[in-house]
Amino acid sequence: MKKPQSVDSVVRSASTSAWATTTPFAPPVTTPVDNAEPSAGRRSPRWLRTARIATLTLVRVLRNAGLSILVGWLFGFCYTTGNVVSGLPPAEQSYASYVAANGAWFHCVFSAAIVVMFAPYLTPEKFALRPQRNAPTPNGERESRTLTLLECSAKILRGMLPHLIFSTVAEVVGCYTLIKHLPASGRKYKPAMYMNALWGSFVIASGEYTARNIYNSQTVRGLARRQLQEADPKHQRRRCSSLRRFLGIYAHTLPFIVSALIAIVYVHSISLFASINHESELVAFAIGSIALKLALQEVAKRHLLATKTPLPRRSMIVLVSTPTILVDTQVRMLLMRLQDVSISVLGSALLALTEISVRTFKSLVVHREARHMAKKRIVPTHANARCRLAIVQATGSVSERTSTKSRATTAERPATEETEARRQRHLVVHAAEIYADMYAEYMAMGCSYAIIFFLGTHPQYQFATAGVPTSEATQRKHQLLLFAFQVSVEVVVDFFACNIEALQGVDFGNFDQNDPFLAFFMSMLAFANVSISAGLYIHA
Repeated sequence: MKKPQSVDSVVRSASTSAWATTTPFAPPVTTPVDNAEPSAGRRSPRWLRTARIATLTLVRVLRNAGLSILVGWLFGFCYTTGNVVSGLPPAEQSYASYVAANGAWFHCVFSAAIVVMFAPYLTPEKFALRPQRNAPTPNGERESRTLTLLECSAKILRGMLPHLIFSTVAEVVGCYTLIKHLPASGRKYKPAMYMNALWGSFVIASGEYTARNIYNSQTVRGLARRQLQEADPKHQRRRCSSLRRFLGIYAHTLPFIVSALIAIVYVHSISLFASINHESELVAFAIGSIALKLALQEVAKRHLLATKTPLPRRSMIVLVSTPTILVDTQVRMLLMRLQDVSISVLGSALLALTEISVRTFKSLVVHREARHMAKKRIVPTHANARCRLAIVQATGSVSERTSTKSRATTAERPATEETEARRQRHLVVHAAEIYADMYAEYMAMGCSYAIIFFLGTHPQYQFATAGVPTSEATQRKHQLLLFAFQVSVEVVVDFFACNIEALQGVDFGNFDQNDPFLAFFMSMLAFANVSISAGLYIHA
């Protein structure tokens, strides 16, 4: 058994824990080693160092995105089966039964993903063997041990079980009843898809709420923090009910939920009111999609920069990647459905050219803002301090001159530190945006191909191809070649873009690219992306 840990030794660290804040996606502890430069005696050329950074970053992005894409493909196949309990082939299943079965598929898999996704928050923690607050060992220390990922997942599942049972029954029964009594003309509005999104957000909040409760009631640091709070008289007045705490956590997840809903509504509106069969319509849809994606990313950046707490890197990647995956998937699906190979290839190349142009422009703007911010904050501080010092030296006494000089020196230091902190904050958010955008692009390509592959000829879905009809074998070959072309072009674009950004000082080592939370979250997002497209293109 590990040496017991005293309460006093964890009190100081309890306030800095991931669950000590109100941020729904807390930052992992990382050590930026990827961008570490070699010693001066073996210093390699700068272009070689940036090429190494770009290569390592790209390999890790491809590895992590590949895992998420495999999950998307697996559950793309699940959606082709529909209601397996009925024993009927998908083509013979009723509309209500098929949609309700897909809702059940989504909710069960999504819930399992959320349970596993929040488990990495608890694996670094030491769990008290006697979690009762007044049951320490005779020497005043707590006996504790760490738990495996599976054990933490089991704890979260037990805590979430009542919520999961309620939401699953409400999802399946509500969806079936709604579709059964909905007029045929109302099916085009896809109410089941929005019901999935509603209960999905409930499950996210439930997972966060349960994991926080486990942290506060069973971990050593959580119990120490709880004792500190209960000793504070102000905390007695701030104590709130479980419902209020749940609603508070739900409110903190709203930025992610709203970002996803905006992207879903946009894609749904396009599928409802627009018919894209010509080059001009394709260009308009692509431009609108890119503009929406950039707008959502910018809003997410401003939201993160406006927060007072330390920047949660997980939140950055979540907020930036969600709209990118949902919107880009539809654009790339449309390119794969076009029968004119030249237009498909040209559209893919233009998307890549647009991406590298936007990334370069954003990088230049961010670094220009950082330099401008430094000049705006530091120069006036130095100038004002020197002006005050000169006036006092000309008119004041020796003691006044000494005091003013000391105040001037002290005033310069906080301004410089604040400026550097703000500059680093902007650069970290920019690096998160780049990393998330790369991650999301590959996931969008993989998910779009999975959707076309599994659902393109499925009898329950309406994937009408634009252009002259061709055989299914020809379509499959065309889609595979276009997918390979898109991935190849994206790899080349990302390599050169990462080189440019590394030369400009972007630190990709800020992120723990092996973070299990992000791996599980992106896998869940890939599955949800396939689910949304399945809900959009099902026959009304």
